[in-house]
Amino acid sequence: MAKPKNTPRAAPLLTFAVRDIKEQGGLTHTGTVPVDSLAAEGTFGEAKPKGPASVDLEFSVGGNSILMQGRVDCDWQLPCNRCLGPVDAAFGEDIEETYPITQETIDLTDDLREALAISIPQRVLCREECAGLCAKCGANKNLGPCRCDAPAAKP
Repeated sequence: MAKPKNTPRAAPLLTFAVRDIKEQGGLTHTGTVPVDSLAAEGTFGEAKPKGPASVDLEFSVGGNSILMQGRVDCDWQLPCNRCLGPVDAAFGEDIEETYPITQETIDLTDDLREALAISIPQRVLCREECAGLCAKCGANKNLGPCRCDAPAAKP
């Protein structure tokens, strides 16, 4: 029997009632959200969240729509593109979306997942002067010279 796919579950903290936003003339929300509630494992490639994502959101009502502006931030661990060693870094993204005032709820799960994915850079280095891996033997050149660099012994 096939194992069920690890799919994200709805994050109730990211679902907002339009009625509440309209009645209050807007709404602000600050909190944290487990990244696994936003996306299935592997969604962010080799980037692994080191904790929950922090969100800071503000909803405002205008005409026939609701404007949501905010920011999502998360601490990640990614592999260095040169030596494959772990790199801990924080990335975030500003978000802005408009929703029709006629819907009952606003679910931000997809919008926050997309913002997190966009925030992660394609390439990251453990340090600017990272020496990388030896192309011959795969040794981490940051830890010292590899045997490939050693002069051959004279017979």
